[in-house]
Amino acid sequence: MRRHRIKNRIELKTKFWLILVLFSFHSVAQSSDTLQVNVDSISVDSAYKYQDVSYVQDLNPVIQSFDSLHISIQPPLYFMKLDSVIHGFVHLGANASIMVNEVEPIILGIAPYYTEKNFEDIHQKLIKKDTLYMNDGSWGFLMIVQFMEAETNFERIVLVTPSKNKAIVVMASYPLEIRQMLQPIFLESLKTLKVER
Repeated sequence: MRRHRIKNRIELKTKFWLILVLFSFHSVAQSSDTLQVNVDSISVDSAYKYQDVSYVQDLNPVIQSFDSLHISIQPPLYFMKLDSVIHGFVHLGANASIMVNEVEPIILGIAPYYTEKNFEDIHQKLIKKDTLYMNDGSWGFLMIVQFMEAETNFERIVLVTPSKNKAIVVMASYPLEIRQMLQPIFLESLKTLKVER
């Protein structure tokens, strides 16, 4: 009985943090016409073999910093930096974005336990869970999800990594129809993430 209550509490905390993090980015996307993100279900194919290919030439050679978050990253080419209320990058023509946020460190403990059911509860489909190693040797927990919004299918890469006092969540979203082009570039960009630890 006691184990069951503890398990229920952990599941509730997991759902709470998942919903809180994803809702905060979803709300940001809804607040701007240029930051809408969405996705639907598709089959997993060779496009997810992102470790074998290098797309460094598609990254902006200038490393961008977000001083308030103590991070730096090389964004994809032609993405405009946002650094006021919202931290990240957006490409208006592609309807794609990278959003960065700082959250409580508890998410690092529960992110590995996110299940397909957790995402189904918020109308998303979990496609992949993995560990991503950045170029500096640090690591992050990676999830790829899909969902639909405003009749458009989207895919989102979610990276959760530790920072000095909190955790950093990076969400890279793009229309599903251009996944083949943007997913490898976004993954290459995420590998350049440097976080003050």
